[in-house]
Amino acid sequence: MILKRKKKLINSRLQLKLIGVFLAVSCVASLFQVVLLNRSMMDLAQHLPSDGDRLLSRVPEILAMNVFLTIAVLGPLTFLIWLLVAHRVAGPAYNMTRFCEAIARGEQRRPCRIRDDDELQDLCKALNAAIERVREDSASQQSSESLGEAPSLVSEEVPEAEVQGSKES
Repeated sequence: MILKRKKKLINSRLQLKLIGVFLAVSCVASLFQVVLLNRSMMDLAQHLPSDGDRLLSRVPEILAMNVFLTIAVLGPLTFLIWLLVAHRVAGPAYNMTRFCEAIARGEQRRPCRIRDDDELQDLCKALNAAIERVREDSASQQSSESLGEAPSLVSEEVPEAEVQGSKES
């Protein structure tokens, strides 16, 4: 069965936080690029035999245009790529959270499943193994409790049968 997710923001709080962090790192990287480019252009302008002052006067304009273009092109692209990547983590995390909540309410009977191309496959398998172990232990405990009651019933009945047999003799 192929599970298709229709909503892109399954866990919007987590996904937007991750996207914000990724965009912030991208902006810092862009600013670092500006600093390096500024330093290189200043060095170049100082060593030019002529028109160095003219280049220096245009540096702020050139840098501002480069920053604008970098953010305008890479910002939305970064957002979309990170949305897809975060979707592979946030979606399974959301599904496993709902799975655990259903178990806590006593409603969940089927194993946890996530899409084949999602991340956190190992966590889903470990969750299923842990739940199966708890179910086995619970069934074993219930079985031993019911067996524990059976001998007491038999032991109570045996003396009565012996008493009845001895009364008849």
